[in-house]
Amino acid sequence: MHAKVLTLALLASVLNVGCGADRGPDASTTDDGGLPETDGGSLVAAPQLGDGTPGSAHVVSIYSPSAQREATDLEFDPTSGKLWVTFREYESSAICTEASFAGCDALPGWTLEITGAEGDAPSSVLKQDANAWHFMRRPTSIAFGDTDARSSATPGQSSFFATCHEARTGNYDDDAYDYMGPAFWTSDPAVYTFNGPGGNGSHLDMLHSAPFCMGIAHNRGNAFWVFNGDAGSIDDVDFVEPHVAGGEEHGDGRIRRFVAGQVARVANVPSHLAFDSDSAFLYIADTGNARIARLDTATGTMAGRFPKAYDSLEVSNFMSDAVIEDVVPPGTLVQPSGLALHDGTLFVSDHATSIIYAFSVDGALLNQFDTELPEGSLAGLTIGPDNKIYFVNMKTSEVFRLDPAS
Repeated sequence: MHAKVLTLALLASVLNVGCGADRGPDASTTDDGGLPETDGGSLVAAPQLGDGTPGSAHVVSIYSPSAQREATDLEFDPTSGKLWVTFREYESSAICTEASFAGCDALPGWTLEITGAEGDAPSSVLKQDANAWHFMRRPTSIAFGDTDARSSATPGQSSFFATCHEARTGNYDDDAYDYMGPAFWTSDPAVYTFNGPGGNGSHLDMLHSAPFCMGIAHNRGNAFWVFNGDAGSIDDVDFVEPHVAGGEEHGDGRIRRFVAGQVARVANVPSHLAFDSDSAFLYIADTGNARIARLDTATGTMAGRFPKAYDSLEVSNFMSDAVIEDVVPPGTLVQPSGLALHDGTLFVSDHATSIIYAFSVDGALLNQFDTELPEGSLAGLTIGPDNKIYFVNMKTSEVFRLDPAS
């Protein structure tokens, strides 16, 4: 089936940005305060969002589900080239306890693998891990890491990845412990979703100290940055060595907790992250504070251990005096959610307005695109190998590609 094309208008008006923002050596502001222009009058940045005129970009539907769920995030597997999407059921008001199972079916998450996302006839496969009830409960985000060299069924075509989950616990709702955190997986189809020993599914690792985890980005090796919505912190979570699929050995894990209490979750709105390994800056969609923040991950000093580390971790320490600052201060964005860093440009989706923005890494507004979707639709976005934006509709589980007009 060919992808469906919808033509939408690009809004050319822009909102004010923070004082002192640097637009870069090649950019300037138009006389009427609009988008930056070159001497010839064309946009100088973020062509993924069009050129500032109506109809200069088209929203292309590449996945329309038969059963609606919440789509929260997406990212390309760097080895297979497939586009992976995380889904979860709509939140249930019913509880999930040993005495009452009414809310249990709403907890396990899903993943979708889209092949040929860049083309006119993408295909997809929806998968659920055998123990997604615990290891992929209400996922908010996905991030790919290094190639999985251990794969034998598909050598060179699989990667490690991690997911984050908006849940207090991975057990029954009346469990006393806030026992939830990010999980570690392989995209190897010979492993992923197959049930390992003891009914623990196919996960390769999990650390249980980041309840209400709202966003994730790859850091290094088997380490990932996560947005800990419970502590209001950014945690460096290192799984170190994966165990066998479905295993339980987590004792080699290491967690360093940055800027505790300085970022804020908004319930049911993912807060995505983007890491620049060259500068060591982590960019944060700080949804609860209506800003894009930047953490200098090269700063901070190891301090005391944090409480509620439920795994016997080698490291579970606060990092004191780490530097975090505004990139896009409050006042421009309402509920920043999706975030991608590409060629020095930050692409941000606003959950509250369904507008996609492009900023310089210093916070200058470069471009914007109104998807014309209902408010509360946008969550994760990513840049594909074709240099185009891919994003999800959280309300309907649809997946879209944004095609600039040729």
